[in-house]
Amino acid sequence: MSPVSRSRRRLVGLAPAAAGLAVLVAGAVGVLLAGPEHMAEVAGVVALLTLAGAAAAVTSLSLMARRRLAELQHLPDLGRRFVTHHEHGRVTRVTEGQGHLVVHLASEQVQTIVLDEAGAPDHMTPGMAETSSWRMSTARLSPPQVAALKEKLTTGDEITVVSSGVVALTGPVEKSWRLTSSNGLVVSSGRANG
Repeated sequence: MSPVSRSRRRLVGLAPAAAGLAVLVAGAVGVLLAGPEHMAEVAGVVALLTLAGAAAAVTSLSLMARRRLAELQHLPDLGRRFVTHHEHGRVTRVTEGQGHLVVHLASEQVQTIVLDEAGAPDHMTPGMAETSSWRMSTARLSPPQVAALKEKLTTGDEITVVSSGVVALTGPVEKSWRLTSSNGLVVSSGRANG
């Protein structure tokens, strides 16, 4: 963590204390300026300001907690295996890097099935459209083979990808995948066949 982000966290952590201190100082100044005969009114205003600040803090904390819980909705499945089906896909583009191709796929229906400890389906996500990227190693292929692979991927044929992995703290982590095309192409986790 950088020193700048640490200092920002400290400032954010000190903000409620500084706001509370400011309310108390304002109350003390109010008592001094208004005199002892108006102490009850000043104390009432300080109490109302304190309650308003507390209500705002509680609301802010609840919104922050709700957002954080939404990010961690996968925690009940931690350590479980999953299988994701990307059905009715079309290749939108293929990019070439050093020793690999990246296939960008738009699928009409993507559904993830979380498996229980015995490997049986436990629950699944509703099928929805999604885009994904799949990296293929071309290190052991000759340039003509890479060109043929790119050509087979970009013919417009329907693509299906089945991936599997484990749910980790950061979310689902894919361990292996298998891409099949209606033109007969099969690619599995970096190896091209067909």
